[in-house]
Formats: sequence, C-alpha cells, structure tokens
Amino acid sequence: MNKKLNRKNRDIEILSERIEELERELSETRSSIAYRLSHIIRQAVYSPIRVGIFFPITIAKLIIEFLKIDKKNNDKNIVNGRYLRNRNNFALPGKDTYVSRLFPEAKLHKRGLNSTVRIATIASKKIRKCLEIECVLFSLSTSIWKEILINENIELLLVQSTINLGTEYNIREILSICNRKEIPTVFWDTDDHINQKIHLHYAKSFDYIFVADRKNVEFYSENTKKKVVFLGPAVQPALHNPLKNNNIQYTGFNILYDGWADILESPKSYKFLKKLTKYSLHVFESRFLLKTNKIADTPEYQENVIGCLSYERLISAYKYFRILIQPSISLSSNTYRHWQAIEALASGCFVISAGNSRLIERFNGIKNCSYDDDIVSVVTNEVCSETKRLKQVHLSRREIYASHTYSHRIRTICEITGIQHNWIEYPLVTVILSTKRPSLISKGIMQYENQTYPNKELIIVINSDSAEINSIQTRIASKPDIRLFQIHQEYNIGTCLNYAIGRANGTYWFKMDDDDAYGKNYLLDLMQLTQAADFHIFGKPKGFTYLEKDRNIYLSSEAIKSQYTIETENAPHIVGATLSGIRGIDIQFSVNKRASVDVDFQAAATKKGLCILTGDFWNFAAYRSSDKNHHTWREGDNFMKKNSIYMDKGENIDQIMI
Repeated sequence: MNKKLNRKNRDIEILSERIEELERELSETRSSIAYRLSHIIRQAVYSPIRVGIFFPITIAKLIIEFLKIDKKNNDKNIVNGRYLRNRNNFALPGKDTYVSRLFPEAKLHKRGLNSTVRIATIASKKIRKCLEIECVLFSLSTSIWKEILINENIELLLVQSTINLGTEYNIREILSICNRKEIPTVFWDTDDHINQKIHLHYAKSFDYIFVADRKNVEFYSENTKKKVVFLGPAVQPALHNPLKNNNIQYTGFNILYDGWADILESPKSYKFLKKLTKYSLHVFESRFLLKTNKIADTPEYQENVIGCLSYERLISAYKYFRILIQPSISLSSNTYRHWQAIEALASGCFVISAGNSRLIERFNGIKNCSYDDDIVSVVTNEVCSETKRLKQVHLSRREIYASHTYSHRIRTICEITGIQHNWIEYPLVTVILSTKRPSLISKGIMQYENQTYPNKELIIVINSDSAEINSIQTRIASKPDIRLFQIHQEYNIGTCLNYAIGRANGTYWFKMDDDDAYGKNYLLDLMQLTQAADFHIFGKPKGFTYLEKDRNIYLSSEAIKSQYTIETENAPHIVGATLSGIRGIDIQFSVNKRASVDVDFQAAATKKGLCILTGDFWNFAAYRSSDKNHHTWREGDNFMKKNSIYMDKGENIDQIMI
C-alpha cells in the first residue's frame, strides 16, 4: 500500500509540475505579440463588424510594440536580446542559480535489500544513495557516529576519500572504537591519483585500502606496506538504468554535454561544439552551481545551455539523450569521467570520450577519440544509426551489470575482509515450454540449454494425449533440471501454464514458445532487469519478426519507443512468447479461452495494479509461418510489414541475437 501511495504521490508531483509549466507557457503565448496579432486577424476575417474601424489602429500598435522589443530588452526571459530555449525550466532572472528542471529526479526503482550486511559509512550523498539497497547502511553523521558504532552491531566501516575528511570527523577516535570492537575498517579512494598524497595520511590507518584509479595501487602499496586492491567505478542498477515512465515523453534530445563550466573556463578550446549544434546539442552543468548571468559570457551557446542539473536529474537525463560527449579538456579528472561514462552507459546513453584512453577498455558503448574534432565525425555516424547505437549500449550495460555494480564492489570488500554476505547473484529461474507439437520440443530444449544464465530449470508441458513422450523422457532422463508433464488437450494452454507455475522452483518463471527464436543471452538480459527494479510481470515489447515466406527479419516501428518502461497502468503490451513473472503473484491465466490467454493475463494484472516492466527487444524474434493455420493469431504478412521496418535477411538472425 505504501509503495502504491508513494508511486501515486510521485506521479501527482510530476504531473503538477508539468501542468504548472504548461500554464506558464500558455500564459506567455497569449501575451505574446504573435498570438495577439493572429487573434486580431482571425477576428477580422470571421467577424469584421466586431473588429470595426479600430482594426488598423490595433495592428499599428502591435507592430510598434514589436519594433521596440529589442530596444527595451527588459523581459525577464531575455538574455542578450534573445529568448532562451526552454526558459520556463529555469530559475530566472538575473543572478539566481541557473537551475534546469527539465528532467524529473531519478528515483530508485528497487527497495528490497540485496544483503543484510551491516555497514557504517562516511561517504558522499551519491555513494550513500547507491549503497542503501546493497546492505543495512548506517551513515555516520558528525553528531551520532559514536552511538552507531557502539550500539548497532556494525560489521564493517567503509570510508570514502574526501578532501575535508579530517576536518569533519575525528578519524583516529572512530578507528580506535572500531579496533576495540573488532570492526574491519576500509578506506575506498574513489578520487583521481592526482590527490593521492592528500588522502595518504588517513588511508594508512585503515585495515584495508581500495582504490578506483589503478595508478593509486602502486603508490599506496609502497607508502603503507599494505595490500591495495583496485575497486573501480561502479553503477547502481536500481538508479542507473534505462527504465522510463511511459507517461513522460521526451523527444529531440540527441547530444548531452555536461560541461558548461568547462566552456566558461576556456571558450577557445570548445569551438568544435558549434559543429554539433545542428544535432541538437544540450549543455548542462552538474558539478557546479552557476548563475543565470553567466549565459552572457558564452553568447554563441545561449540557445544550447540548459542550466545546472542535480545529480539525480542528470541520471534521469541520461535515459533520454542518445549520446554523451566528453571532450579531452575538462575540469573533471579522468577517474570522474570514467565513473560518469559507465553511469551514462548503464542508463542508455552512448559515450564519446576524447583523450581518455582508459575509457577504451571493455565497453562497446564507449567510443574513444584522439582529438576533440574527431567527436563530430563519430556523432554523425552514431546519430544516423540508431539500432547500431542501441546494440552497443545494450552490450555494454550487460557487461556493466555483470561485473561493475555496487553489489559486486561490496561483495569484493566482504570477501577480502572475511565478512559473510548473503547476496544471491543468480536466483533460480524456471522456463516453461507448453506445446501441442512434440516435434518442436527438441528445438525448445536446445534453446533452453544454450542460455548463458547459469541457474535455471525447464518444465515441459505437452498439451496432447496423442503425443508419444517415451523418446522425450529418454532424452531428458539424465537431466535433473528438466521435467516433463502431459495434460489432455481438453484443457487449454492457460491451464498448462498455471500447472507449470505451481510446480516451479524458481523465483521467476519464463514462458517460452516452441516455434520462436531465443538468443543465448535472453534469460540473462531479462534477469539483469531484476537488479534494476521491483516488479511483478515482465517481458519484451513487440520487436523482431521473422517471416518465413520472404525469409526476412523486420523490426516493429513501436519497438524503440516501447522498450524499458515500468508501469502499473497503460503499460505497452508484452509479447506473449516472452511473458514472465515473479512466482507467487495472485493472478492466473484464463482456463476457459483457447487463445490470447497472455493478453487476458496482462489485462488482469493491470486491473489489479501489478507492476509491469517492459525490457529490450534484442535476443528474441517471433516466427511467422507461411501457413497461417500454424498460428492462433492469423493476421497476414502484409499487416506485419505495414507496421515494421526491414532489418536484415533471415540468415543473419545472429545479428539480433547478441
């Protein structure tokens, strides 16, 4: 109930903010000269008597007002005589902080704890937010830190490097209490190696030292005589993910540059940015608070500068922009840029980074350039190839979620310090294959066994009394993870699915059809979404379709827009062959209908207010036979093509099974 209320309050807050913005825009529009002029002309056309003899006078006044507007230049929304784009999203006028409210603050989609390890921490707001679902977290404030260490059965002290660490806390006393209570102490230097000497004084007093910059490993090892472990930048899937609210639509956001302060610092170094303005360049600033009047210092970018963003709003922006650029000259350190790059990637944003060779490592979704001017050519290629960009970002996010999350970082710390943790990386899942066609079972078993997800079981339900199952039983006899059941055809597929779910051992169940194509990472990708959000039902939107008649692959025109949404109402339809859910939800498939039981299931879930998550469209292709009697839904191929775009020939299906 509390989750529903919180979600409803959040939606109301977002809606109210949007309504307020629309009301301001409407008020400005009605007071504008263009609107008033068009209104007068319209009246003159449709009701000349009503306008009367004063029509020429009114027109003359409006023209005079228009001619004077540049000279007055006293409108609160005008800078250097030009209206600011998206001006209603800023705190104006004059010397107020130039804050953008264009994007809502990113919220954690997941609330359950990943482990019960009790950790006390001194860390930045960002790190604390990312750790709060990883463990039972206690933030040591300057006033009650002693009570927490003494009374809360703390298992680990984790301290992040900060410039003012020693002035805000009595580190020696904190470490002394931890030593008396035998609490392992960990210092995590998340800073760049440039600041290593500043942090050394405190780092050497801790039991364990971890660093986010590889160049710090040797330095700390030599100066502390301790084993130093590299613990690189990480993401929090519950925060850094591409999930969007389906009720909020943003379009036209191509290129994001988080570096307004950089431009102000050295304008001549960023001349190449002018070439990117035609690609819808938006310039933000998340590191510093800058005043509105600073827009006058860079008049050539006043149409592109959107203002200052909080960290939470920046994460939200990543979800809607296509490309994040990182020029070589920056006020930010390489370590900071590395951290920002993987957060943007995990949130769905391709990254182009210049002059930071360390960002080349491992990730498809990061393109490294030698020079800033090269960014322009890379942007041109990536903007023109949306599916290619999405594919690279998807591959990168899979790798990041597999090895570079805060869960992995905490687990590494626990294993090195000898603390027991109960984090489960791969919960058991149950794949359900219900079929009337025993001849296709071998294909289903093969696709199940090819899955890279390591902890799985398969339940096969043959919905026919005439099928010969002895050969199938013989094949699976040596496979304890595969079970076979037979149900008479007088019962529908909904009955078969309910029966299989009732006998599933997995935390999650996955419905797989016998004739469709599933890539080897199908289960892995969907299960990674469980790190990002709490939900009841999930699956894939309408995406790729293979048409047997012309042997081609098509992509639904709605695929890109429908992916990565999480809703309790008006959720995009999940393809029935990918329908999945968490075991134990209070809803079942229809036992009366002979077809479309998946549609009814989703409708019943929405009616109950259950949370539905729509994932990506990769690693699955619906199969459409040339014989339409093969399907329960018998729409022709022309209907499928009408709402899709051609992608590739059928023999290249591996290009979508990534």
